[in-house]
Amino acid sequence: MTELERALEFAKKEEISFDSIYFECEWNGFKVYAPSFDVDGDYWVGLPNYILIDTNGNIRRANTDEVQEILVSLPDE
Repeated sequence: MTELERALEFAKKEEISFDSIYFECEWNGFKVYAPSFDVDGDYWVGLPNYILIDTNGNIRRANTDEVQEILVSLPDE
């Protein structure tokens, strides 16, 4: 099973709303996956959910502080 497939299964198990999931970035030793929505226009309510996978394959949801740090680390568009 690929990491993306694992992230999809985790999101379903955790009842995270999404239409698809994509690889966002690497951050502090984690691969960061982000759920997204297939809608026209902006779809943003609150902080994003990030799924973190470490080098040992452990998977978990990022906490609020981690979400803030990940957002700050992303390049400006």
